Formats: sequence, structure tokens, C-alpha cells
Amino acid sequence: MAIGAYLDISVTRARETFAPDNMGGGSVSTATTTIRAAMWQGGGPETYAASKFQKVSSHQLVCKYDADILENDKIVYDSVTYRVVSRPDNVMGKNELLVVGLERLEQ
Repeated sequence: MAIGAYLDISVTRARETFAPDNMGGGSVSTATTTIRAAMWQGGGPETYAASKFQKVSSHQLVCKYDADILENDKIVYDSVTYRVVSRPDNVMGKNELLVVGLERLEQ
């Protein structure tokens, strides 16, 4: 069975960008995309992700290595929003899967 068969949910990645104007202000825009993934809740207050322990990671997200996910992006699944708190450095995309640490945001 191919690895893609285990990535059985679709999540939405939301990335906010700030565009300054020339008057001291600016505007925020949000770009979204859909990513195939698997997700589960961690077993305790500390979770191992990005080759280190993360104290605030409440959930783990696994997706293909080429998914465009950066720290401070938001992930939405089943109407619940999570913030990316850890992402490993995947130099040259050599790993087949990417494990990302998430923190559930209060609604």
C-alpha cells in the first residue's frame, strides 16, 4: 500500500501575509490551500516533533514532504484551527513524510 493511502484527511493551510502601504498602515491577506494529511492528538504535555521536544504541541500532522507548510501557518480541520509550532528542516526535500507539531487554538 502506498504511503499516500494513509493520508486520509484533507486539511486547509491558511497563511497570512502583510502588505504595507506608504501611509504607515497596511493590509493582511490570507492565502489558503488544501493538503492531504493524517493527524492525531499527542499523549501528553510534551510532544516530539522537528527532531526536538515541543512543550506546546497538542497535535501532530503528517503530510508529504512537498507540502508548503511554514511555522506560524494555521491549519483548519473539521472547523477547528491549529497553529503550526514546529516544522523540521527538510533540506532538499529528502524525507518522504513531514511531521508537523500543532497547537490547538481556542475558539
